[in-house]
Amino acid sequence: MLKDYLEEKVFLRQQNRFLRFFIFLLCISFIINSYIVFRTLKLQKTILVPVGLSRQVIVSSEEVDQAYIEEMTKLIVYHALSYTPQSVEWQFKKLLDLFAPEAYPKYEGAFMRLAKDVKETGVTSSFYITSIEYDLVRKRILVGGYLYQWLQDKKFVTDDHKYYFIDYDVRYGKFMLTGFEECTQNCKL
Repeated sequence: MLKDYLEEKVFLRQQNRFLRFFIFLLCISFIINSYIVFRTLKLQKTILVPVGLSRQVIVSSEEVDQAYIEEMTKLIVYHALSYTPQSVEWQFKKLLDLFAPEAYPKYEGAFMRLAKDVKETGVTSSFYITSIEYDLVRKRILVGGYLYQWLQDKKFVTDDHKYYFIDYDVRYGKFMLTGFEECTQNCKL
């Protein structure tokens, strides 16, 4: 009886040791699997070729390629600088959808005031891009081009070459604006 008891105790200890080892292996495999999944999600890239784009663009969780930056720059500049009194409000709302939450209140007021002024004065604007430069590290774009603005009676208000800084961020694969301003001096990245 004592012998059976001791054998059973040894057997239970071995079984307990084996179960602890098995649980330890499960925990290690869970940690390794979690790391691999997280790394894979971070490195995953999505290739887009939507209608209207002339080439493929690559978007990852925190970065975008140069083609995507150029296409987004064209879209932003179109919404911000090419408008009529009839379309200005809609275009500015589409532009504001691209702003990051922390920048939205600042630019909402500015663009809605501008939309009101455009409707009152009847200004039509058109911007023709001549250059796009970008700094992928600072996440800043410098776009240059000719801004033509005229009133309803076809009188030109301006036809100057202008530069604009566009600050952006990429969050979970989404391109978000953090700043948009005209450059008046030292227009270089």
